[in-house]
Amino acid sequence: MAQHLRRLLPGVEMIEGDARALPPLMPIVRYGQVGPVICVIPLVLLPAAKHGSRAVREACTTLNISPASAMRAAIFATGLALAGCATPSLVVCGPAAAGPAVFVANYGWHTEIIMPAMYLTGPLAVLRSPGTTALSFGFGKLDFFTVPDPAFGDFVRGTIPGPAAIRVVTLRVPPAVSSGSPMARLPLTEAGLATLQQFLAGAIARGPDGAPRTAFPPPDADTRFYAATSGYSLAYTCNSWVADGLDQAGARMGFGIVFSDGVMASVARVGGACAAN
Repeated sequence: MAQHLRRLLPGVEMIEGDARALPPLMPIVRYGQVGPVICVIPLVLLPAAKHGSRAVREACTTLNISPASAMRAAIFATGLALAGCATPSLVVCGPAAAGPAVFVANYGWHTEIIMPAMYLTGPLAVLRSPGTTALSFGFGKLDFFTVPDPAFGDFVRGTIPGPAAIRVVTLRVPPAVSSGSPMARLPLTEAGLATLQQFLAGAIARGPDGAPRTAFPPPDADTRFYAATSGYSLAYTCNSWVADGLDQAGARMGFGIVFSDGVMASVARVGGACAAN
């Protein structure tokens, strides 16, 4: 399988070995950066105690999702074995350049746009609270996004098109230190920033009074779920939404992005983009 994929996907880094000992096989710089994973049927069929799910989860699934569940869901959803795409390297950020910038967070299979508090103006201003340093905006299928610990059935339902939600998370520390997951700083023009602000504000459905319409009870004081104005499908995923917003803001993200790897690879090609952590 590995040899076949090397021929099929030239330029993609392949890691071959026993998946039960994945952390020692994978360079530490790749931790948290593996997106779609090749599904090895014997590993999926083994019970969790046999395939070392904790070690694999620490290395590959930053949102703490069971690897076996994730892989079974991938089989059901696509019927394909996929390898993570090679992502161009980002240089570490130096002193912030003049001009607006936002952050793009990569949580393994899911990406989000982080907007610093100074840019939360206009319709976005109502979303901030005292002590806010930034807001993280994410898109997802409503009946999957709001499940704190997805099971196999949730992954199956997540492949079916349906209503979506916008998750807004309040950050109270600088974005770069808010998470151990990879994060990029993306510079924008003033016009691009205004377009992205409009995109984020327009993504949230509003009630008759003009207030953002809550889609699900808040799980904590800093996390809110609002009804989205667009629906979710496998052709328009959480990562498609992020790419859509950044592309409209002038980042030239390309076409057909559905995975987090595609988002981060496109971000890495934008002039001035850098690794924030």
